[in-house]
Amino acid sequence: MKKVYLLLVVLFASFSSSSLYANPVTKNKIKAKPSRKNRIMKEKKNVDPENFNEAKHSSTSSSKSKKAKWDYSVALLGGGTYSNVSYGPDKLTAGSVTTTFSTSSSYSYAAGVVGAMAIMDGLDVETGFLYVQNKFKLNSTASNVPVLGTVATTSTVTVNQMQFPVLVRYEVIDGLRIGMGGYLGRYFGSVSTSSSITTGTTTTTSKSTTSFATNKVDQTDYGLSAALNYQYFVSSGLSILADVRYNYGLKNLTTSTATNSKWQPYGFLFMTGINMLF
Repeated sequence: MKKVYLLLVVLFASFSSSSLYANPVTKNKIKAKPSRKNRIMKEKKNVDPENFNEAKHSSTSSSKSKKAKWDYSVALLGGGTYSNVSYGPDKLTAGSVTTTFSTSSSYSYAAGVVGAMAIMDGLDVETGFLYVQNKFKLNSTASNVPVLGTVATTSTVTVNQMQFPVLVRYEVIDGLRIGMGGYLGRYFGSVSTSSSITTGTTTTTSKSTTSFATNKVDQTDYGLSAALNYQYFVSSGLSILADVRYNYGLKNLTTSTATNSKWQPYGFLFMTGINMLF
């Protein structure tokens, strides 16, 4: 009986020992949950560097407008002019006849090619050549004309010029530039005049074409220019350009020796076109 009791004690002790060593095995099967920092580090290891950089900057690059960078540009322009001249004398007296003069602006057209070279970001120098047709109206009224009385004449004067501008432009905001500089101009062809003459109730018209020498006008002109333009970028190599500039002639072009004689041009150019960027 004593032997049986000892056998039961040994079996119980053996069973308890096996259960005790089973718990660590079960415990090792429960893994700790990784921290957020460890998960992020593991995900970064599995991401391709190039794709990761693209993903990182995709939102910021899509939200920003891409301004084209260029070293040179060539623009083809066309548009109109609104020009006039400072004219003198404003009054002439011959015997009993007194004639007064005044001018007014008139519209015409212009076209040309200009090129620009970037000096630094936002600053460039522009030059080129423009065909500019200038028109203005010369109004005269002669009073106390024997037999006729008062004679009123309105003449539209047209002259053609090749113009060579030089401007320094600065970009104040994306696409919008202001420019300052000057121009050198050379008139060519002849002076065309279309006149309407009113005497009392009778009006007659006439047209004439005369040389610059006959009109006592020098053909070489120069002056100051101020400009404002805006370009809308269609692509990195092409933009649509709108350009407005004001020219003020510094030279009195008349060659007449008469007192107060003056022919000094000024006016606006309004042009638009395509601008190719390189």
